Amino acid sequence: MAEDDTSNPISRVTERVVPLDVVKREKSAAVESRLTQVRRALTSLVASAESVPLQHRVNFPVTGVGELRTGSLRQFNLVDEDGEQGRGFTMRYAHVGNQPLKHVTSSEHAHKAVRKTLYAYGLDFRSAGSDTAYRIEVRPLVPAWISVLIAADGKTIDITLNNVSVLGATTYRVAPDHVDRRLVDALVELVTTGARTFYEIVASLPRRR
Repeated sequence: MAEDDTSNPISRVTERVVPLDVVKREKSAAVESRLTQVRRALTSLVASAESVPLQHRVNFPVTGVGELRTGSLRQFNLVDEDGEQGRGFTMRYAHVGNQPLKHVTSSEHAHKAVRKTLYAYGLDFRSAGSDTAYRIEVRPLVPAWISVLIAADGKTIDITLNNVSVLGATTYRVAPDHVDRRLVDALVELVTTGARTFYEIVASLPRRR
């Protein structure tokens, strides 16, 4: 019987087993790193907007009413989040305009539908009614926020945009590897200039559930 040739380097290779908890810690650290990257960029944006309001025009179509026109970004702040939806942070701010949006109708049904829409988007308004007309005046201020959270499974990052470039909220579930400098810069540009690159990037990414 031939003896094992222990002088052959191949025979001396040992298998390295990485414990599962180590793998999980490494993945968790990678996700945290990406979250920190986004937080740093948005914190910088908040700081830069504190002294001088950012000028950025956005016209928000409001179904059944018209366009609510805004021209600057104000009231920036950033708060940490840690709840059932995940852990991360939320940056809040407001689109501010000069002229209120007014709506008059003789239909009580249409009036109630408009009120429901305005409530859904978090818009501030005044309303009044009489036997012949129902009036609404919408304040030229649109509350907006961006939430960036590590999902409960710890494997993905949820980026939620609310009233950023359009009325309403949309959540994008992104793998940590895709939360890179290009995506972060595009997110900041979406807020400050309305550039659509962020939407193009997330549309090109593999869909995650």
